[in-house]
Amino acid sequence: MTDTKRLAFSIIQFLHDQLQSGYLSSDAQESLEGSLKLLCNSCSLMTSCCSVVAVQCLETAFEVSTDDQSLAVPMTLPEIFASATAKVTTSCSSMTVVKRRNQSRS
Repeated sequence: MTDTKRLAFSIIQFLHDQLQSGYLSSDAQESLEGSLKLLCNSCSLMTSCCSVVAVQCLETAFEVSTDDQSLAVPMTLPEIFASATAKVTTSCSSMTVVKRRNQSRS
């Protein structure tokens, strides 16, 4: 369950960061807040929703708190994703080179 809580913590942190970053267009921010509100409506905190309350609903659902830094991982979700996609790209490039070598030997 700890890995699940850490993943939930990372997702909640990512969503919170996105809402606070100012990088989202107003339409994108509204869409994200709307999605969070839908999640909030199905949680036990049935209050008038805003993005903060919606994040609190996710925290409640997964029994985590963004204040609990023991759940933090050394990399953010965007960093983890970038690392994973870089490895996949490198791996695919390496496989292409090996394939071409094998084809040229035939």
